[in-house]
Amino acid sequence: MNHYPSRAAVLALALAVVPLSGVWAQSSGGGGNPPGTKVVPAKHVTDGTVRKVSLETGRLTIQHGAIRHLGLPAMTTAFPLADPSVLDKVQVGDKVKFVAERQSGRLLVTDIKLAK
Repeated sequence: MNHYPSRAAVLALALAVVPLSGVWAQSSGGGGNPPGTKVVPAKHVTDGTVRKVSLETGRLTIQHGAIRHLGLPAMTTAFPLADPSVLDKVQVGDKVKFVAERQSGRLLVTDIKLAK
């Protein structure tokens, strides 16, 4: 008699464990993130193209894809920034990856990086 688990049993166990490891990494700071660090789910990162940089208003106009967690379709939006110093680091035409959130009833870009 064979005392090893069947391939089906091993596959079922693997499929049950893999999704849990992702939840743990996001909720506990695991996966190389320092404890207390906010982990942004990948689904909240949006791709976009900078269309206007406005130093006067502290806004960045971004043509972007749908931002589903905010209920926004693909469009061009002028966003205020959590960190206005970013305005000096981007130019019209730059491809970016950004996180937008609703804070105190207004949309705000809380994180932005040049796309690679």
